[in-house]
Amino acid sequence: MYKESKYNQFIEFDGKTILYNFLSSAMVEIDKKKFYEKLTQANNKDDEFLLLHDYGFIDKCNEQINQVLNSYDKEKNDKRTMNITIELTNSCNFRCKYCYQEHLTNFIDKDKSDNIIKMINNKIEDGIIALHIHWFGGEPTLNLNQALYLDNVIKDVCEKNGVKYTASMTTNGYTIKENYPKLSLLKIDNFQITLDGIEPYHDFTRHLENGQATFKKILDNIKFLDDEGYSVVIRYNVNKRNYKIKEFIDLIKNQRFSSNIKLHIQGTNKFENSDEVDDLYFEDTKEYSKYLLKIYEDLKDENYEIPKYKNFGTNCSFDCMNNFYINSELKILRCSSCDNSKESQIATIKDGTLVFNKEALDKKEKYIGFEKDKCEECNMLPICKGGCYLKHSLNQDECIPEKYFVKDYVRLLYEQAKR
Repeated sequence: MYKESKYNQFIEFDGKTILYNFLSSAMVEIDKKKFYEKLTQANNKDDEFLLLHDYGFIDKCNEQINQVLNSYDKEKNDKRTMNITIELTNSCNFRCKYCYQEHLTNFIDKDKSDNIIKMINNKIEDGIIALHIHWFGGEPTLNLNQALYLDNVIKDVCEKNGVKYTASMTTNGYTIKENYPKLSLLKIDNFQITLDGIEPYHDFTRHLENGQATFKKILDNIKFLDDEGYSVVIRYNVNKRNYKIKEFIDLIKNQRFSSNIKLHIQGTNKFENSDEVDDLYFEDTKEYSKYLLKIYEDLKDENYEIPKYKNFGTNCSFDCMNNFYINSELKILRCSSCDNSKESQIATIKDGTLVFNKEALDKKEKYIGFEKDKCEECNMLPICKGGCYLKHSLNQDECIPEKYFVKDYVRLLYEQAKR
């Protein structure tokens, strides 16, 4: 009836035995022998045993895997919430070394916008109660007039139908001040902007089409957004050249940003359209994990929070059936990093109606990231949930990098908690 949770991880550190659970994120200092005695006795009148169960260290009748499955299914098939990522254009004023996109000149125009609005109206009639729009590109600030048009109509439609409307934007952050008169009119409360380390590292990977540097202006624009009260996620794309993050942390600290500015660490992937650059990309997730561990150690030393994954729901929001990536040709792709191939096209929008690619839609509906033999016994399943769909489809290692240093990861979380 009672058994040890599959999602436990014991580590020995600083003369103590620490037990961590990847489903509940609970952590306790407890001797292994004592833990297994409590588990064997399974005394429902023992407060310590009950606490171990309540905090997820002890499973009962496989209830934990059912929690994982149910939360995954609930988020994936939630029909009351809709998330739409809109590629306003696939054109861009940057030429980043690792970019996966083709730099074309497709733009959402008024006719395409009206098609999207019709689709949203149809979804509202189907009963959605919350809508989130994520403005994306290319570089979305190159087509802000259509964003404004869409935003005004969507705000009005949602208000009339009692639908909660929120919005965010991923931008390179280069023209924030120039475009602020328009940006300030959009219902955006969160931006994602990339800085790839201190100035020389960033300007090597992320420069203008003409090769001009961008770091100083972007940093100034992030400070501007912070002063205006916006939340900004600074995305740090780790590569083999910029993994020594302490200098960057010192730089961020010196900016005296508010708590609205967060840091997101991501490994740099090489795609078909990426530039060939020596000593930049990681060979695989396992290699990246070695660098990521060093970054986490530096974050700990600098009193920065060690990143944690969410424990429930899906691995990626694009796994959800009511989450759509609409490109500038009104094709709905499996995710924002997928190519434009037929296999990646879930649907197209025609006169406000979703015309589905049945094969691609069926594949998405049936996809459960962790229905793989290697996932069943993995104690990190609750935070990984099978990993990245795109990597899985490309026959790459889709596991999260922390898998390769799991004991050090728990140690770092413990040191952070103690601090």
